[in-house]
Amino acid sequence: MNGNLLVYHGKHGDCYWLVDTQARYDAAMVALFNLLDEYGYYRSKVDRFIVILLAARGGELKYIKDILESHNGYEYESWDIEKAEDATER
Repeated sequence: MNGNLLVYHGKHGDCYWLVDTQARYDAAMVALFNLLDEYGYYRSKVDRFIVILLAARGGELKYIKDILESHNGYEYESWDIEKAEDATER
């Protein structure tokens, strides 16, 4: 993960989070989930998804990652991990 960014290009603007450690990766996933949830992208009447969504909203990292990974590629929910170059290493 060294030197990587979690990148989200959304209709309200782009967001970038440093994910050079596992702790930062996990925090970035939580931040992205909270942002998309705040925008109202996670609503469902399917009972199974509601249970998972409530667990994610409660901070369960496994469910946050599951939701983000399963929705990645949907319109306005797409995100990617991109390598960031360190200009001092040239």
